[in-house]
Amino acid sequence: VLPPQSITSRTFCARMSKLDFGEMTTPGRLTIFRITKSLPYDFRRLISASIVMRFYFEVEKRATRLERAGEPPSGRTPIILAIDEFQNISDLKLLDTILSESRKYGLYLWIVNQNIQQIRPELFSSVSGNVGPAPNPVRYPDSSFELGSNVIRSNGAEG
Repeated sequence: VLPPQSITSRTFCARMSKLDFGEMTTPGRLTIFRITKSLPYDFRRLISASIVMRFYFEVEKRATRLERAGEPPSGRTPIILAIDEFQNISDLKLLDTILSESRKYGLYLWIVNQNIQQIRPELFSSVSGNVGPAPNPVRYPDSSFELGSNVIRSNGAEG
Protein backbone atom coordinates (compact mmCIF):
# COMPACT_ATOMS: atom_id res chain seq x y z
CA VAL A 1 0.00 0.00 0.00
CA LEU A 2 1.40 3.33 -1.07
CA PRO A 3 0.69 6.59 0.74
CA PRO A 4 -1.59 8.53 -1.66
CA GLN A 5 0.57 11.67 -1.75
CA SER A 6 3.93 9.89 -2.09
CA ILE A 7 5.98 10.48 -5.23
CA THR A 8 5.77 6.74 -5.98
CA SER A 9 1.99 6.78 -5.82
CA ARG A 10 1.70 9.96 -7.91
CA THR A 11 4.09 8.54 -10.53
CA PHE A 12 2.86 4.98 -10.94
CA CYS A 13 -0.76 5.02 -9.79
CA ALA A 14 -1.98 7.87 -11.98
CA ARG A 15 -4.59 6.97 -14.58
CA MET A 16 -3.22 9.42 -17.11
CA SER A 17 0.37 10.21 -17.95
CA LYS A 18 1.38 13.74 -18.77
CA LEU A 19 4.20 12.33 -20.88
CA ASP A 20 3.09 11.95 -24.48
CA PHE A 21 5.32 9.19 -25.86
CA GLY A 22 3.48 9.36 -29.19
CA GLU A 23 4.59 12.98 -29.53
CA MET A 24 8.11 12.06 -28.41
CA THR A 25 8.40 9.57 -31.29
CA THR A 26 7.45 12.15 -33.91
CA PRO A 27 10.24 12.59 -36.51
CA GLY A 28 12.56 15.47 -35.70
CA ARG A 29 11.90 15.40 -31.94
CA LEU A 30 14.56 15.21 -29.25
CA THR A 31 13.52 14.17 -25.76
CA ILE A 32 15.94 13.94 -22.87
CA PHE A 33 15.13 12.44 -19.49
CA ARG A 34 17.43 13.33 -16.65
CA ILE A 35 16.66 11.36 -13.56
CA THR A 36 18.18 13.06 -10.57
CA LYS A 37 20.45 11.13 -8.27
CA SER A 38 18.66 12.68 -5.30
CA LEU A 39 15.95 10.03 -5.78
CA PRO A 40 16.51 6.61 -4.21
CA TYR A 41 18.41 4.18 -6.46
CA ASP A 42 15.54 1.64 -6.73
CA PHE A 43 13.12 4.39 -7.67
CA ARG A 44 15.48 5.70 -10.39
CA ARG A 45 15.81 2.15 -11.75
CA LEU A 46 12.04 1.76 -11.82
CA ILE A 47 11.52 5.06 -13.62
CA SER A 48 14.27 4.27 -16.15
CA ALA A 49 12.85 0.82 -16.86
CA SER A 50 9.37 2.30 -17.27
CA ILE A 51 10.61 4.86 -19.78
CA VAL A 52 12.41 2.22 -21.85
CA MET A 53 9.34 -0.02 -21.86
CA ARG A 54 7.02 2.85 -22.80
CA PHE A 55 9.26 3.79 -25.74
CA TYR A 56 9.34 0.19 -26.93
CA PHE A 57 5.56 -0.22 -26.75
CA GLU A 58 4.98 3.18 -28.39
CA VAL A 59 7.34 2.33 -31.26
CA GLU A 60 5.64 -1.04 -31.66
CA LYS A 61 2.26 0.72 -31.79
CA ARG A 62 3.60 3.23 -34.33
CA ALA A 63 4.93 0.42 -36.53
CA THR A 64 1.52 -1.31 -36.51
CA ARG A 65 -0.22 1.96 -37.37
CA LEU A 66 2.17 2.66 -40.26
CA GLU A 67 1.89 -0.91 -41.53
CA ARG A 68 -1.91 -0.64 -41.62
CA ALA A 69 -1.52 2.62 -43.56
CA GLY A 70 0.58 0.77 -46.17
CA GLU A 71 3.93 2.28 -45.15
CA PRO A 72 6.85 -0.10 -45.83
CA PRO A 73 9.18 -0.84 -42.89
CA SER A 74 12.02 0.91 -44.75
CA GLY A 75 10.00 4.15 -44.72
CA ARG A 76 9.91 4.41 -40.93
CA THR A 77 11.89 7.19 -39.33
CA PRO A 78 14.34 5.56 -36.93
CA ILE A 79 14.04 6.33 -33.25
CA ILE A 80 17.27 6.27 -31.25
CA LEU A 81 17.02 5.61 -27.55
CA ALA A 82 20.32 6.32 -25.80
CA ILE A 83 20.60 4.81 -22.32
CA ASP A 84 23.47 5.97 -20.15
CA GLU A 85 24.37 3.89 -17.08
CA PHE A 86 22.68 0.96 -18.82
CA GLN A 87 23.67 -1.45 -16.06
CA ASN A 88 21.02 0.17 -13.86
CA ILE A 89 18.26 -1.48 -15.90
CA SER A 90 20.15 -4.42 -17.41
CA ASP A 91 18.33 -6.92 -15.20
CA LEU A 92 15.00 -6.02 -16.86
CA LYS A 93 13.95 -9.26 -18.61
CA LEU A 94 12.03 -7.39 -21.32
CA LEU A 95 15.36 -6.03 -22.62
CA ASP A 96 16.12 -9.38 -24.27
CA THR A 97 12.93 -9.00 -26.31
CA ILE A 98 13.52 -5.33 -26.97
CA LEU A 99 17.04 -6.01 -28.24
CA SER A 100 15.92 -8.79 -30.56
CA GLU A 101 12.73 -7.13 -31.84
CA SER A 102 13.23 -3.36 -31.74
CA ARG A 103 15.08 -2.92 -35.01
CA LYS A 104 12.11 -4.18 -37.06
CA TYR A 105 9.98 -1.48 -35.42
CA GLY A 106 12.54 1.26 -36.09
CA LEU A 107 13.87 1.56 -32.53
CA TYR A 108 17.64 1.61 -32.13
CA LEU A 109 19.31 1.44 -28.74
CA TRP A 110 22.56 3.10 -27.81
CA ILE A 111 23.58 1.57 -24.53
CA VAL A 112 26.39 3.00 -22.46
CA ASN A 113 28.01 1.64 -19.35
CA GLN A 114 31.48 1.46 -17.87
CA ASN A 115 32.28 -2.23 -18.15
CA ILE A 116 30.60 -5.33 -19.49
CA GLN A 117 30.84 -7.22 -16.22
CA GLN A 118 27.97 -4.99 -15.06
CA ILE A 119 25.63 -6.65 -17.58
CA ARG A 120 24.24 -10.14 -17.03
CA PRO A 121 25.83 -12.68 -19.41
CA GLU A 122 22.59 -13.61 -21.24
CA LEU A 123 21.90 -9.97 -22.01
CA PHE A 124 25.47 -9.33 -23.15
CA SER A 125 25.13 -12.32 -25.48
CA SER A 126 21.94 -10.79 -26.87
CA VAL A 127 23.63 -7.42 -27.30
CA SER A 128 26.66 -8.85 -29.08
CA GLY A 129 24.55 -11.21 -31.21
CA ASN A 130 21.62 -9.01 -32.26
CA VAL A 131 22.67 -5.43 -32.07
CA GLY A 132 26.11 -5.23 -33.60
CA PRO A 133 27.82 -3.29 -30.82
CA ALA A 134 30.33 -0.56 -31.43
CA PRO A 135 32.43 -0.91 -28.31
CA ASN A 136 34.86 1.71 -27.19
CA PRO A 137 36.87 -0.03 -24.46
CA VAL A 138 39.04 2.56 -22.83
CA ARG A 139 39.77 1.67 -19.22
CA TYR A 140 39.00 -1.98 -18.62
CA PRO A 141 41.41 -4.49 -20.22
CA ASP A 142 39.24 -7.49 -19.29
CA SER A 143 36.29 -5.93 -21.10
CA SER A 144 38.50 -5.18 -24.11
CA PHE A 145 39.63 -8.80 -24.32
CA GLU A 146 36.08 -10.16 -24.04
CA LEU A 147 34.72 -7.69 -26.62
CA GLY A 148 37.60 -8.48 -28.97
CA SER A 149 36.91 -12.20 -28.66
CA ASN A 150 33.24 -11.64 -29.52
CA VAL A 151 34.09 -9.52 -32.56
CA ILE A 152 36.51 -12.17 -33.82
CA ARG A 153 33.90 -14.96 -33.32
CA SER A 154 31.16 -12.95 -35.00
CA ASN A 155 33.38 -12.47 -38.06
CA GLY A 156 33.90 -16.21 -38.34
CA ALA A 157 37.50 -16.32 -37.08
CA GLU A 158 38.75 -18.24 -34.09
CA GLY A 159 39.38 -16.26 -30.89
